[in-house]
Amino acid sequence: MGVLTSDVKGQFVDKLDEMIKLKGFVEIIDGMILRIAINLLDDKLFSKINPNYHDELNQAFIEFNNDELDEIPAILDDIIAGEITTPIVDGDEVEKVLYEGLLTILVNLMEVYIIQKNG
Repeated sequence: MGVLTSDVKGQFVDKLDEMIKLKGFVEIIDGMILRIAINLLDDKLFSKINPNYHDELNQAFIEFNNDELDEIPAILDDIIAGEITTPIVDGDEVEKVLYEGLLTILVNLMEVYIIQKNG
């Protein structure tokens, strides 16, 4: 059983399918492939995350679906800090700042990629 709601997963797959343009037959089936991949990711990975973070994870996907990428690092830093033991800074406020900074960099890279891909 996965963590993401069916609405969140459906919107996420639709958004990715919209963003990823392939050629020929693969474009026809890429939505199905994405749906299978997201379901597997949800069932095999996200389901292992502490249930206390399930709402936050859904919220991060909702923010992505609504093009609110700037909000995602602040949401995910709690999850990552809670799930990953970080030597020296574990449990410290520095840990959350570290993860939020790394996530902000990743989000910015994704935004640049999307802008360059869509012209």
